[in-house]
Amino acid sequence: MRRGQSYAVLKLLQGAVIAVVMLTIVYGVIKFVEDRRPSSDIYSVSCELLGSAYAARGTGEHFSRQALLVEQEVSSSSLIQCSGLPAGTTLNLLCNKAFCIHNDEQVTDTGDCTLHSPCFSMRFVAGNMVPICASCSTDGFCNLWFGESEC
Repeated sequence: MRRGQSYAVLKLLQGAVIAVVMLTIVYGVIKFVEDRRPSSDIYSVSCELLGSAYAARGTGEHFSRQALLVEQEVSSSSLIQCSGLPAGTTLNLLCNKAFCIHNDEQVTDTGDCTLHSPCFSMRFVAGNMVPICASCSTDGFCNLWFGESEC
């Protein structure tokens, strides 16, 4: 191998090492950002919204946000606990969409978990993003609407 060829090979090796180091750094930054991204599933979003709604209770303000439909079950008591609401708060779970399941049936078929008959536990089927809306009143009642951006 001549001197010119060995110099070219050395430059190629240096470039390859630098590229690998840069890719490793970029990959590490991307993973760090993904780990810090807030959860967007129905349970996590509901907990955050309820905390905000309870802080603004009695003002008539409602809070809404998009959430990812994942297969999971939620209950009023678990949502009250995760959102920091005081014990004794009544949380009504409301829905009139096919992705909401109560007593193993879609609420669109049974009419459960609507404005006049709220539920205290609900299960969801996996799917797309859906809006969630939360509002609380001064008398200790909170409503959480799944599939609605206004409540």
